[in-house]
Order: sequence, then structure tokens, then C-alpha cells
Amino acid sequence: EIAAGVTRAQSRTVLETISGDDPNAAATRFAVFVHYDGGGVVHEYVLTYVRALQKAGFRIWFVSNAPRFAPAAVGSVKPHVTRILRRNNYGYDFGAYKDGILDVLAGERPDMLLTCNDSVYGPFHDLGKVIADATAERADVWGMTESYEKRYHLQSYFVLFHRRAVEAPQFRRHWQELPYIDARGWLIHRGEVALTQALVRAGLSVGALYPMERIETALRRQLEAFD
Repeated sequence: EIAAGVTRAQSRTVLETISGDDPNAAATRFAVFVHYDGGGVVHEYVLTYVRALQKAGFRIWFVSNAPRFAPAAVGSVKPHVTRILRRNNYGYDFGAYKDGILDVLAGERPDMLLTCNDSVYGPFHDLGKVIADATAERADVWGMTESYEKRYHLQSYFVLFHRRAVEAPQFRRHWQELPYIDARGWLIHRGEVALTQALVRAGLSVGALYPMERIETALRRQLEAFD
């Protein structure tokens, strides 16, 4: 699997780049949103998420790993985003994050860069308020949730990087050097865990909006209510 991934690192990943309407053209906060659907459909829950990102003031790079992406799908996304990147599904979400992030950084200097994907439903609350809690004064990097599996890391379905983190050499190096590997376990270790650990070693602070203790407490209270 790793040998195949290394080969793919030499292959073309981004097949097409489409300009969106860029409704937040003056914004300095950016989001790389990763999409996958076997039929190339952009479902309503995905559009709900994308609209919430737009409302929260993000310029959105919509990166699709779908094997096909029909004009109807493009048309549903285009009003809300800055760019659409259609790519081969090499490296899964991490490969898509890589292509989206490097495309953003090729021409922009974000104050805030969010990576997120369509693996979750929501948001169910005002995303702007969630983002407002994730201040640069409290942490350089924020995840929605954290994990202690393997080593401590922020879970990759929603990670927010403030400028100090985005401009850290370790951040750019991580994405430039990450190969397109189609091995999920390897990618979680090398993509998700390694990024958090590299940024911590670089002296950057990280935090979770919903830390493990908070989730455990909420679950315990719910279970006690059934007793």
C-alpha cells in the first residue's frame, strides 16, 4: 500500500480547478472543505455545512475526491465558494487537505485556516460563535475534539489554524512532504497524529473546543439519568 502511495506522489492529483463566486472575497479566513460521494452528489447536509462556513466569513476551497462531479454539483457549490478543486482520490482526505492547503498558500496569507470535511452532520449551532471561542490568544491551533489514541492529537475532521501556526515552517513542511498514501492507518499516524505533535514540538499551543473530559462528563450525566 505504501509503495503504491509513493508512486502516486509522482502522479497528477488535481484534475480540474473551477472558480467559484467567492462571496467573501475580502476575507482573511480560509477553509479547505473536503467532499466525497461515490456518485458525485453534493448532498443537502454538505451544502448546509458549506453555507455555514460562508456565513461565518470563510473563503472556501471545496476539494472533491468524487470520481465524477456533474455540472449540477458544481452549480450547487459555486455560489458559496472561492475555488473548486476536483481531484483523484489519492491519499483520501489527507491528500485533499494537502492539495487544498498548498493551493491556498500559493497565493494567500490567511489569518485563519480551517480544514474540515463532510464526514459529520451539522453544524447544529451558529458556527460563528464556535469560531469565536477558538481565539488565537488561547491557542494557536484548535480542534473540535481530541484523541489520546496512539499519541495526543486533534481529530482531523475539524482543525482551525491561526496565523502563527500557518506560518510556522513545520506546518508547510508537513503538507509538502506528506505523500499520497492509500493506507488509512498510516495516514492517521503520519497525517493526523504527526501534525499535532510537530506543531507542539515547534512551541505552538493546541486546544480542543470539546475536550475529552467535557465529553466524558456529559456522557456520565446522561447515563446517570437512566439509573
